[in-house]
Amino acid sequence: GISQVIICPAFIQKNFPEKEALQKELVRVLIHGLLHVVGYDHEVSSSDEEKMYKKEKYYLDNFKF
Repeated sequence: GISQVIICPAFIQKNFPEKEALQKELVRVLIHGLLHVVGYDHEVSSSDEEKMYKKEKYYLDNFKF
């Protein structure tokens, strides 16, 4: 089936009003959503949660702003 990642920048901006922090959080949310699309799920078990967040951190740390 078709998967979508929907992000509401206005919602995120309420928590991250500074431009640099907002950009980083938008990227983090996109990475998080894409990991869900490819099958990662942090709500299945603590082991799955750890795997997902390690992947998320890896991609975020290697993203060039």
